[in-house]
Amino acid sequence: MLLIVENVLSALTTGDFYTDIIGIALGLFAIGGGVLSYLRPEQLSRGTEPAPTYLYVIAGIATVAFVFWIFFMLQG
Repeated sequence: MLLIVENVLSALTTGDFYTDIIGIALGLFAIGGGVLSYLRPEQLSRGTEPAPTYLYVIAGIATVAFVFWIFFMLQG
C-alpha cells in the first residue's frame, strides 16, 4: 500500500508522471490479485497445468523491452 501512496505523491509533485502511473498500476494490480485470491481461493490453479501461451509471449516481450531499455540507458 505504501508503494501506491508513494507513487501517487510523486506523480503529483514531480514531472516524471509516466513512471509513477506504472508504479500505481503495478501496486493496484498486486493488491487486487491478493484480494481476489483471498476471496475466491477455489479459482486459483493448483500448479500442475502449464501456463497459457500468451503469458510466455508477454513475458518474452517484456524481457526484450527491458533489455533494450537497459541498453539505451547505459548509452545515454
